[in-house]
Formats: sequence, C-alpha cells, structure tokens
Amino acid sequence: MKNIIIFILVMTAASEPSFAQLVWFGKKMTVEKAEKRWGGEGFDASRFKNGGLTERSKMASSLLRNKNRWIGRPIEDIRKELGNHDGYYFTDTIPAYLITWAEKSNDEIWQIVFLPDGNYLVKDVIIEQNGS
Repeated sequence: MKNIIIFILVMTAASEPSFAQLVWFGKKMTVEKAEKRWGGEGFDASRFKNGGLTERSKMASSLLRNKNRWIGRPIEDIRKELGNHDGYYFTDTIPAYLITWAEKSNDEIWQIVFLPDGNYLVKDVIIEQNGS
C-alpha cells in the first residue's frame, strides 16, 4: 500500500501543473479583501510590468476581478505581457508576481499567481500568501 501511495505522488509530481492544482501552499485572498487592503485601481499591464510592489498591489483586486481576461491563455503570454515573474509558487514554470514584501519578520508576503492547467494554459488566477 505504501508503494502505491508513493507511486501516485511521484506520477502526480511529474505533471507539475496538475500537482500545483492540488497543493495550496498559502492562504488565498478574495477580491473584496484585496480591494479593502490595497485599493481598487484599474489594471494596466504596462504599469504592472514596470511598477513596483505598491503599484502592483493597488491593481491586484482589479486583476483578480477580471481574471477571465487571462484564463485560457498560454503561460508564455502572461510573461510577455507582465514581464518576468518575481514570486514563487511550487515551481519556476508558474508565474507568480509579488505585490507585497516583508519589511519585518512577521510581515506577510502576498503574490498574484497564474495557475496553469495540464497544457500550460492559465486555469485560474489567485492572490496567495507566499511562504505561509
């Protein structure tokens, strides 16, 4: 029985996007909570790509509210439009963009994650607490 469980875990891990869908490392944040915490500025891809964390966090709720804009698109499109990601979610193949950073040891770090399906198309977009 133990060997069967190990086999299933290994096979699942071999398919990174599928495994990433099963594993939620951190807490997720709703659109409403993000808007209350950081504001609700409209999303602008150029400002997001070239802006700092403060700029990104202000647009986080808008990006999540309009996540259908991203769903179904290839992961490569996300990187082209938003630049190289600076966050981390399970593997480097999953784009995660930081929107806050920890100034003190007990501060929270939040990021926007573009979760892929098995074909590396965006399946969902979440705001996730990094490292919790």
